Amino acid sequence: MTDAAFDPSKGAGLGAVLISPNRAVVCWFGIQLSLKSLSSLLVNDRQTVIGELETFSAAVALILCGPSVASSKLLVFIDNEGSRFSLIKGYSTAPAITCICALASNALDSYCIMPWYSRVPSLSNLADLPSRDVGHKLLPISLKSSHESVAEVVEECLSNSWEALRPLLEMGGGRGRKAGGMNLPSTK
Repeated sequence: MTDAAFDPSKGAGLGAVLISPNRAVVCWFGIQLSLKSLSSLLVNDRQTVIGELETFSAAVALILCGPSVASSKLLVFIDNEGSRFSLIKGYSTAPAITCICALASNALDSYCIMPWYSRVPSLSNLADLPSRDVGHKLLPISLKSSHESVAEVVEECLSNSWEALRPLLEMGGGRGRKAGGMNLPSTK
């Protein structure tokens, strides 16, 4: 399960929970992002980037959890339909989301994961809690991914993805523009 939260005055949060086939939490993460770290997306008076963040949370989860689920089938539950459809298609009309889909695809390829993206109602999404920095008895601290490892993946993805998109986003906010000719970031 993956989730993102966004507050235009505070910043954003990303969260994910990896659950085993026998319904036990394997690991989870939650990280808060400042508005400054999202500045390349918040251009041209954009008020929200929730679609990008929901998709980004799934990509980060695939990169972080990839080694744990390598060579397997994986159900990825998302509570944002736009993100879900973009991950299924592998692209979006928003160049930033297309770039994030490339991150997810690279992780899937690197770890030989066969995904199935499914909708989870927001109220049933356990990843909603870590994305908002809220604890829960089903999310023991002992299973939380280290802040350093999550921050490292997030920072690498942000620097590779967002900076490559800055010129496109500044030209029109990111929606409705083709991303042709853009170098796609790698997960390495």
